[in-house]
Amino acid sequence: TVTKVNDLRLGRVVGVGAFGVVRVGRHRWSGERYAVKLIPRRFVEAKQLWRHTRREAAALAAVSSPFVLRVHCAQVDHHAVYIVTDLLPGGDLHRMLNAVGGGMLDERAAAFYLGCM
Repeated sequence: TVTKVNDLRLGRVVGVGAFGVVRVGRHRWSGERYAVKLIPRRFVEAKQLWRHTRREAAALAAVSSPFVLRVHCAQVDHHAVYIVTDLLPGGDLHRMLNAVGGGMLDERAAAFYLGCM
C-alpha cells in the first residue's frame, strides 16, 4: 500500500475539478495504480480552503464502505495538497448522469444509487 506521494510515479490526468486535477499514480514497487488529487497550495491559501481540504480528506479517511473512495494517504508540500485514493476508472456519479439521456436515471437505478449512499 502507498504511505506517501513519493511512493508513486504520477501519470496522465484522469479528471479536472474546481480545485485541481486528478492524476493516475503508479506505485514504484508494486505497480498498483491509485488516483492522486492535486490541489495547488497557492489556490488553497488564496481561497482560504485549508479547513475544507482537511475536512474532505478526514471524511473520506473515516468512511469504510465499498461505495466510497478509500483514502490511502494525504500530504502537503510547498507545491500542492495531495490526496491519494483508490483509482476508479469508471468515473463518478456526475459523469454517469451526464452520459444518460436527460441526466436522469430510471427508478430502479436511482433506488440502487440512493441505497448506496
